[in-house]
Amino acid sequence: MHLGDALWAIPEGYKSTPDSDRSQAIAVLDSIISLVNAIAPIAAKQIVVPLNQLRFALIELSFGNVVPMLRPRKLKDGRHPDTIVRTSLRALASGAMTVLMDLGLTRKESAEKVAAVLRSKKLKVANWDTVAQWRDQVRRPGEPHRARGSYDLVLSMEYAGLEELLSQGSPGEAARNRYVKDFLVRFGEFVEKTRIDCES
Repeated sequence: MHLGDALWAIPEGYKSTPDSDRSQAIAVLDSIISLVNAIAPIAAKQIVVPLNQLRFALIELSFGNVVPMLRPRKLKDGRHPDTIVRTSLRALASGAMTVLMDLGLTRKESAEKVAAVLRSKKLKVANWDTVAQWRDQVRRPGEPHRARGSYDLVLSMEYAGLEELLSQGSPGEAARNRYVKDFLVRFGEFVEKTRIDCES
């Protein structure tokens, strides 16, 4: 019954807007809280506390009040942290630059090609040096950068094909150019998919 309420809260043909997303999230949280109370009333006393806190925080947000739970953390310089989509895209760009450098392209050539792909996907990139700085940040020694996982994902996805190419010795210019061209197409598709996944 409570799961039915949760499904009923999201109508077919649902259109996403900040207000509708918030109101639907509140309705679904309410159904989940009712479900937990019905299934395990004793355990629910503990389980529903954070769910209720989130529900009331979203209700407050509807009235324009941002409770501490939803207030973004600021960095030491006062800026807000990058969004997940921005962090992921920077990491993907950094990984792509590393792949190109492993193929023998210079730091600048690699960064320029990656920046060109990002611009073709309507993403703002100042210049090649910006991409190179992202890579430096992700690879900086010490505590892993929050984007390191996405960076490593690009390398792992390309590693097999890249290893096969490099195992044959230094690739000829034609083979290298062909691989670079194909890789940049794959990278562009991956950027597009990542952006859609993160923003949906």
